[in-house]
Amino acid sequence: MTAAESTVRVVGVLEGSNGPYTIDIYQTDSCSSAGYGEGGSNLINTDIRSTTGGVLNFDELLSPAPPLGSYLVSLVTDADGNTSEFSNCQQVVEAAFVVDSTADFSDNDAGDGDCESVVTGVCTLRAVIEEVNALGGGPYAISFDFGALNIARQIKPDSTLPTITTPVILDASTLFNTSCPTGSSAAAHGLILDGINSSGDGLHLDASASGSTIRGFLIRNFDGDGIQVDGDDNVIACNTLDNNFQGVNVNGNDNRIGGTAHSERNVVINNDRWGVRLGNSATRNKVQGNYIGVAGDGSTAAGNGDSGVFLSGGGTNRIGGSVGFAANVISDNGVHGIEIDEGAGNNQIWGNIIGLDATGSTALGNNNSGIYVNGANSNDIGGDSDSKRNVLANNGGNGIYLNSSSNIVQRNFIGTDVSGLQDHGNGSMGIRVIDGDTNVIGGDAAADGNVIAGNGDSGIYVAGNAVGTTIRHNDIGVNAGGNALGNTFNGVHLAGQVSQAVVRDNAIAHNGKDGIAVFETVILSNFAGNEIHNNGALGIDLNNDDAVNANDNGDGDNGANGLMNYPVILGALADNNSVTIYLNSLAAREYRIHVYRNQSCDSSGHGEGERYLGSFDVETIPGNPTVQETAFLPKNFNAGDQITATATPLTSPITDGTSEFSACFTAQSSAVPVIIGLENQLSWGNQNVGFVVNTTSGMQPAIDRVHEAWMQSAWADCPTCTPTKMHLVPFKDSAIHLAGTDSVEQFGNWLGDLEAAGGGDCPDATFTGLKEFGVNLSDDSAPVSDAIVFSDSPPAGNRRAFGLLLEQMINRGIRVHNVGRTSCSSDSLPDYAMNYLALLSGGEVYSPASVDEYKTDAQIAMNLAMSEDLIGSFTGKIDNSVEMFPIEIDSTVTTLGLSYRGECLTCTKVTANSFIENLMTSGGVSVELIDPDGNVVDNSTPGYQHLSTSTRDMQMLHEAVGPSDAGTWQLRVSGNGDYVINVFGNSGFHMTSIGQHTARVNKPFQVRALIAAEENGRAPITAALKLVGMDNSETFTVGMSDSSALSSVYGGSVTVTTPGLYRLVAEGVLEDGTQFMRVDPTPIRVRAHSISSPADTTALPGGTRSISFELSNDLVDSSVATLGNNGGAAAAKTFDLAIFSELGWTVTDSIPDSVTLAAGESVTFTVDTAIPADAGIGMIEESVFVAVPQDDLSASVAVTVKTSVVGQQTIFLPVVIK
Repeated sequence: MTAAESTVRVVGVLEGSNGPYTIDIYQTDSCSSAGYGEGGSNLINTDIRSTTGGVLNFDELLSPAPPLGSYLVSLVTDADGNTSEFSNCQQVVEAAFVVDSTADFSDNDAGDGDCESVVTGVCTLRAVIEEVNALGGGPYAISFDFGALNIARQIKPDSTLPTITTPVILDASTLFNTSCPTGSSAAAHGLILDGINSSGDGLHLDASASGSTIRGFLIRNFDGDGIQVDGDDNVIACNTLDNNFQGVNVNGNDNRIGGTAHSERNVVINNDRWGVRLGNSATRNKVQGNYIGVAGDGSTAAGNGDSGVFLSGGGTNRIGGSVGFAANVISDNGVHGIEIDEGAGNNQIWGNIIGLDATGSTALGNNNSGIYVNGANSNDIGGDSDSKRNVLANNGGNGIYLNSSSNIVQRNFIGTDVSGLQDHGNGSMGIRVIDGDTNVIGGDAAADGNVIAGNGDSGIYVAGNAVGTTIRHNDIGVNAGGNALGNTFNGVHLAGQVSQAVVRDNAIAHNGKDGIAVFETVILSNFAGNEIHNNGALGIDLNNDDAVNANDNGDGDNGANGLMNYPVILGALADNNSVTIYLNSLAAREYRIHVYRNQSCDSSGHGEGERYLGSFDVETIPGNPTVQETAFLPKNFNAGDQITATATPLTSPITDGTSEFSACFTAQSSAVPVIIGLENQLSWGNQNVGFVVNTTSGMQPAIDRVHEAWMQSAWADCPTCTPTKMHLVPFKDSAIHLAGTDSVEQFGNWLGDLEAAGGGDCPDATFTGLKEFGVNLSDDSAPVSDAIVFSDSPPAGNRRAFGLLLEQMINRGIRVHNVGRTSCSSDSLPDYAMNYLALLSGGEVYSPASVDEYKTDAQIAMNLAMSEDLIGSFTGKIDNSVEMFPIEIDSTVTTLGLSYRGECLTCTKVTANSFIENLMTSGGVSVELIDPDGNVVDNSTPGYQHLSTSTRDMQMLHEAVGPSDAGTWQLRVSGNGDYVINVFGNSGFHMTSIGQHTARVNKPFQVRALIAAEENGRAPITAALKLVGMDNSETFTVGMSDSSALSSVYGGSVTVTTPGLYRLVAEGVLEDGTQFMRVDPTPIRVRAHSISSPADTTALPGGTRSISFELSNDLVDSSVATLGNNGGAAAAKTFDLAIFSELGWTVTDSIPDSVTLAAGESVTFTVDTAIPADAGIGMIEESVFVAVPQDDLSASVAVTVKTSVVGQQTIFLPVVIK
């Protein structure tokens, strides 16, 4: 088509029947990369009819002429109204030239409108370039015609061809023996442009030649670029560029190299450097449908010397595509498949095969990475549809290397063939990220994930200072069919200073080492909702140390993700999909628990997370780093499944990330639920002891005896009883906390340096000292388990203060041991109040009759505080007779002791107020310990020690008991009087209550006990729990939820019908066949009254907070008198009442000093607390409501409500839309 003045001639051919037909010709501004257009403006409508053989020709003149450079397409419609698709495009050009000679002559008269070289009558390639450059304007159509010989013609320039400076359509594809590629065949080139005799580029389009097309050439052997493109909107298609310095070098914008049709494919092979280079200013270019490093047959290796495609700057380019046949095959290149350098960001890498042949099934790997991005940000590698998927396989290095930020990698197959099923792993990592921030691997939608499998190192490796990497919905170690195809090393590997990584919703399985490995410097990273299983080592390995990291109390350790403590699963019931967990981490924090099920447990015992079941949130309260919660999950699991969980902190500032997986827990049906898994959570035999010492002058001799006992190595007789932390709080009128130490010498010096303050009135500050003790230890990294109080005076305060302190001690897990004569009387509290506090917190009561007995009682108290286990407890009264009590000593016990008093705290109680003071007299009771062989333990027994005061004896066997001594021992009690005998010891097998220590009468409540062995082979194969009244008057059997050999936490439900104090007793059989018994020293108080527990609340500075409490006196029909219940609980009760603000805020309340409630009656009180205007945001205040029955201090009840000061409050209101 040529433009002559105002007309354009259009010539076409239609093959069909004889017609008639109507031809419509349209003008359009662009043509698709497939070579076909769409209709724009209709220019002409004409009828044609065939005369011979169904071949119809048309020849039309268009006037006025359409613009130069625009495109014409046509449609044909038959007589029945059936219309064809659009035809191929043809561009409107200034003029057309035909090159008919392979010689290298120049044009005879450039600019005369005629391509005639200096040799008359021939048109050469050099001559036509010179002619159109001289003419200007354009575009010009340049075609070739060398006759019908079926041989390839070669043009071998003797010097560099001129740079093309005007737009041309340089088309060698119309030669007689030339064809562009099809889906199954390579291009056939009838014209070879060979640079063997010249230097420089093969063809060079200047910026002024924008809008040009180069088609159909085989260009080879140039020491410059095969084709250099400096302008815009050019098309390079159907060419082969072989053995040049570079294949195609593009420095302009909006150019297309290849296209979406097979016929547009370029083959770029064997070039010294890059196959295709997009220069520093090249933007919005498309490289599509090409074979780069692979010969035209799609299977023969013919790599370029450097990277297949190199983006050196610019950006916003597209390599590949999502429609038609836009995928490039980029393989066998000497460095990377695609390399994107600094500054060349915002590119789209879509739909390519990188490292395989054109079928996507045979290895032709690039020497290094498949895609290598260095400093170029915001690239899309793959995309939001499968048509944008890249296949990266068999590359010698990484599948993808990213040293840049904000890239999105989606829906790619990395390490497999094009089906996603067969192993074609890359030599190193599937994806390697170094230093870049906010990269996304996968995406929010499940379909956006990548398959990353079969690679020679880790599936995904993130290191350096990478912040905010998101890895989501990927299959890592499994193929596209969900079958095993593991990466050789870790599934996901985080190293360096990585932080805030999010690894969520991925399948991570069958990898050779860890599912997720995390170096110790990695922090704040979230691994939630993944399905991790069948990996060679741990599911999640914090610190990358190939071992499960033990939890620590208060979660103060450091390391990867702050070594966040993992949760402990206490129960998993398949019938209602409920899971119960226990978490010990930081106080006053929120955490999200993610739960998983597994077909089998990992060899570490800590499982992985094969199928994600759901999540729920838990919160620890200020001062308490632990929380226990039961939640119902949205997904089902079955009895026998191995349940695991992780914990992730939510509260800002977040200092940790996701934990490792918990220990496995075998799910049960509702008939046999609960509970195992804490055996590695608590540090047994690691008690921490505190001392609260009254420094009045009257206590100075007693302090000297305590110091003497200490300096004479109080721990020497118990080699396993070394405390890890000791604390000292001296007091007189005020208490001073002298902090804690793990130095025995320093503690001895503290005791020796105490100066008696002198004087002091009774009552003194015993309670104040204990309160100071608890407050200062609440955030200590090693809180105490026992507080030993040395005082000769009763507590200051009143009955209400007693209830407050009791609440504080039990909530903090502190057992109070009272060593004192309480010789002073008090108007506010009776002398026995401290003894009550000891009894109700699980401690011991000592009553030295003289100053010298303080030394012995101190030694006994220290030994008892350091003992790990209470094996049995016996109370009673004997009347000139003998009683035998069997004690089952299991194979774990190494140190055994008896501590007994010649009085019973419960046996002869007449009224609650008098039972202690009336019982502080010793009876004529003797106790003997008899081993399984019938031998009486005495001074001749190795390891025997006997300590005795006027009211207490202690017999100890230190390190003299072992597995061979397991069996039934006997206690022989004889004489006349009351007695309390505790059997305790040190062992590797322990029990402690981890449930509630208060309950309501006639209301079912859960009882839980940890029963754990430190060594394998010592777990129980049966275990049962019961509650035994401390006066032995009542026993209630716990309905066990589990009694199998699960060696951990056991529990169940129990309803107690008689108010009082009860101890939890566990009995059962160990794996070696010996029986065991363990007793929790802290009693469970079952009361016939209660206070409602209002929810914690928030308030604004300067505001007012209102809280309502309900006190109820339950209707109980009981005439049994037990400790804490005088019988007749259905009677009215009078309670002393108080409200305490821990921060001293002003409280306006309607609470009287006391109230009397009939049986079954309740009353509600409302208190208003004024929040100071200067209260800091985040401050937490505790309000404690205390009610103490006037007839029984032991039955005091308290409830704590926390108020958090916030900057604003959000109120959610219902909205009804009609």
